[in-house]
Amino acid sequence: MRRVLGSLAIAVALLAPLKALAWIDTGHMIVAAIANHELKPRVRAQIDDLLKIGGDARTSDLYGAACWADDFKTHETAKWHYIDNYFRTDGKPAKGKPDAENVIWAIRKFSAVLADPKQPAAERAEALRYILHFVGDVHQPLHAVSRGTDQMPNGDSGGNKFAIQPVEGVGMWHPCLHELWDWACGYYEHVSRPLHPVERDQIDGYADQVMADFPESSMPASQDLTPEDWMRESVQEAESFVYKGIEPGNEPSKTYLDQGKKVAEQRLALAGYRLAGLLNKLLG
Repeated sequence: MRRVLGSLAIAVALLAPLKALAWIDTGHMIVAAIANHELKPRVRAQIDDLLKIGGDARTSDLYGAACWADDFKTHETAKWHYIDNYFRTDGKPAKGKPDAENVIWAIRKFSAVLADPKQPAAERAEALRYILHFVGDVHQPLHAVSRGTDQMPNGDSGGNKFAIQPVEGVGMWHPCLHELWDWACGYYEHVSRPLHPVERDQIDGYADQVMADFPESSMPASQDLTPEDWMRESVQEAESFVYKGIEPGNEPSKTYLDQGKKVAEQRLALAGYRLAGLLNKLLG
């Protein structure tokens, strides 16, 4: 039965969309909640005004707006959510290079729009929503790599083609390595939008825990506002941990999940602190 389930998981994963939703809604809202603690009052006021433009009931506040780019993802914008740095773990040369339009390109593009007060307010509001999301995306390790193997010489699409067994308590739709990390290895649960007081308390609770475990004062790297550096960190985490200690078709061990939660939590913390730093810089 286990072999049958494993084969089914592999088949389903290979049919899944090539790029899943980094951190799912919950993770992106946690990043926004962390950033909210560090925003300058003048910057927060500008953000509140911009978020009154466009969006919908689910994306009209800071937390929900961090999910907007997934809600309205198109074929054209999908590639803006990630950057494929191709690598292999068997010593063979990797094939492929990142698309010219990728998450680093997108953060740079929309940062320039948001920082320019001469741009139309609607365009700046859209740029803000993209930045809120893409800063979170680039900190998810599997949004920065694509691992090649003999079976998949052109890469595994950020772990989307790396099928795994379902993990109890983690609500993956298409069990694969990428989606496991979208759920932060089980660190959080799905929180529905629009946020009501109970759901907002959930997000704030997660954010408070992340900041308690990884205070900004203990993370000098949180002051680094260079997107390329954020990407390189994600690549390093993917190569040094994410693909280690787990084989396709298997269930992640408890040790892997426990360590993965800590890695994911640290990435969420850095994403939140850096998002605030970037917005304070662009709007301050």
